[in-house]
Amino acid sequence: MKSIGGLLDRHIMEGVLATEKLYYDQIHPLPQAEKEKKLAEMASSVQSGTPPRENPRENRTIDVIVGRGSTDHVHCAIFGSCCYMQTGLIQAYVAKSLTTTPPKKVGFASAAEALDPRELLKMLEIHGFSKMKVLS
Repeated sequence: MKSIGGLLDRHIMEGVLATEKLYYDQIHPLPQAEKEKKLAEMASSVQSGTPPRENPRENRTIDVIVGRGSTDHVHCAIFGSCCYMQTGLIQAYVAKSLTTTPPKKVGFASAAEALDPRELLKMLEIHGFSKMKVLS
């Protein structure tokens, strides 16, 4: 039996394995046109439409960071909305930036490692997706 990894929900992972088995047993041997048709049918059965747009009044986040030394502390909160739209904006911004400026880190790196993290926060704030507040 195959080892099930990934998500912690065993039911979901068993479904993934069943789908993989179905693909290799029934779809993979088909001609390309028929394969594409069967895969499209499978995809539409999983999610038949586009999910609703994110609502900034409902899809909100808050990240709180507290740093403390011996006699001092800093409290930082980042308020955000619409995580999927933030992700799209970050991807577009990073792609555009990399066409004009070399990255600060190459290879596998987060957007904050490849570019200046404060620059990313500023860009998100300009577009109304995020706001950082620091209290000391």
